[in-house]
Amino acid sequence: THTDRPQCGGRPLHGMRRRESFLRSLTARELGPCRPRTPAVDASALSLRASTVALSSHLELTPRGDAVTTLSLEAIDERYLLAGCADASVALYDVADTPSAPPRGPPQPRRPVVQATRRSCRSGHTGAVACVQWFPHDTGAFVSGGYDALVKLWDTNTMSPACDFESAGRVHCVCMSEVASRHNLIAACADGDDREVVLYDPNVGHAAHRLCGHRGVPWALAWSPRDEHHLVSGGSDGSLRLWDIRKNIRGCLRSFDVHHTFARAGPPRSAAGAGGGRPDATGDAPSLAAAARRLAEPKA
Repeated sequence: THTDRPQCGGRPLHGMRRRESFLRSLTARELGPCRPRTPAVDASALSLRASTVALSSHLELTPRGDAVTTLSLEAIDERYLLAGCADASVALYDVADTPSAPPRGPPQPRRPVVQATRRSCRSGHTGAVACVQWFPHDTGAFVSGGYDALVKLWDTNTMSPACDFESAGRVHCVCMSEVASRHNLIAACADGDDREVVLYDPNVGHAAHRLCGHRGVPWALAWSPRDEHHLVSGGSDGSLRLWDIRKNIRGCLRSFDVHHTFARAGPPRSAAGAGGGRPDATGDAPSLAAAARRLAEPKA
C-alpha cells in the first residue's frame, strides 16, 4: 500500500475534490435544484479561488536604495518599469527578462538595469521621488516630481534630466495626457500658498499655464482619456475640479464637492429652503438632488 497522499498530475487529490464540488454546485444551479448565489455555490467558488491563488516566484525586484514610493510601467512594450525611491533615486527595470522556469528555492532579487542616484547623477533629484510617469508613446523619456520642489524630464538613454521645472513646494503628482496630439504639457501639483495646478511646456522650458481655484493644496491629477484638453484635479479641500486648459479665465468647468456629493439624502424640502444650501428643519445635510441642482446651475 502507498502511504503518501494520493496525487494526480502533481496536484493533491483534495484540489480535484474542490473542483468536483464546485462543478456539482454549478450543475445543480443550472438544472434547478439549487438557486443562483446560494451559500453552497458561494462557498465552493471561494474555496476554489483560495486553492488556486499563488504569488509568482519567478521575479523579485530590489532597488539599490531606500523604500519605493512610486511606480510606472510603460504601455508600449509593457516591459520597462520605473521605480522612484525615497532616497531620491530612480531605477529602471526590465520585467520581461525573467527565467523561463521557476527557480529552485527562494528567488534571487533582481537588480535594476540602471539606477540614477545622487552619486551617479548629480543633476537628479535631491529629495524623495514622489511620482514618475513614462512619456506617452515613447520610452525614450519620462517625467518625475520630487520633494525637492522640482519636476524633471528625463532622457532614458542617458538616464539624466534633459530639463528641470521649479515648483512652489514639494511635488505631489505629475501627469501627461495619453491621447494628446496637439500638446505635450506636463501637469503638476505641489505645495504652496498659490494652491494651483501648473502646466509645464517642455518646448519652451517653463510654465505655460496655471489653473487656480482650489481652496487647499491639490494632490492628484488625471487627464481625460477622450479629450486632450480636459484635466481633473483633486485637492485637500475635498473638491474635484474639471478644467479645460484652453480656457484662460479664472475658474474651472465644473467643481464637485465631496461634502455635498456624498451628503445624506433627507426628506423633501420646501422651495424656500432648497436654494439656500442650508440644512433642513430636521438637521439633515442638503440632499443629493439639491446638490446636483446646484452643480448644474450656470455660474455667474
